[in-house]
Amino acid sequence: MGKYVEYKKARQEEFNNLPIWFAFNDKQLEDELNKRGLTMNDLDKVRRTANFFYLKSDESVIKAFCSKDTRGELFKKISESKSFALDAFKYEMRNCEYPINWQGDYDVCSCFGKCDYADNKNGEDYLRELGFADHVIAIWQQARKAVMAYDF
Repeated sequence: MGKYVEYKKARQEEFNNLPIWFAFNDKQLEDELNKRGLTMNDLDKVRRTANFFYLKSDESVIKAFCSKDTRGELFKKISESKSFALDAFKYEMRNCEYPINWQGDYDVCSCFGKCDYADNKNGEDYLRELGFADHVIAIWQQARKAVMAYDF
């Protein structure tokens, strides 16, 4: 397992350990509340964000997770480690079906930060927009060459 996959797995485990639950209808919400010893009459003890819920008493845990600078951490890892960057780029290129995806550059690069889509941009443009240096762009080109040649 590559370094990037380990990084993603650790982030996913952090998320999975959050005291949140999902409910897409009243029955699911009621079931989740019952698991916590609550009823639909206890909604004043619950917060909702989109379709996930958490107890107000857990709000500090949720806020701490959401305010964590994982994009900054990822940017630093990619910028400082050629093997991590190469692993990350290859992984996301394969994951986004890069060789057959008409907007593959955008889809892959947006895994590493917020960039704006445009038909005339390529991977190097998006990486520059994200603030990556030339040495990272060279690693991107190496990863792209390997993936396009099916050299995994």
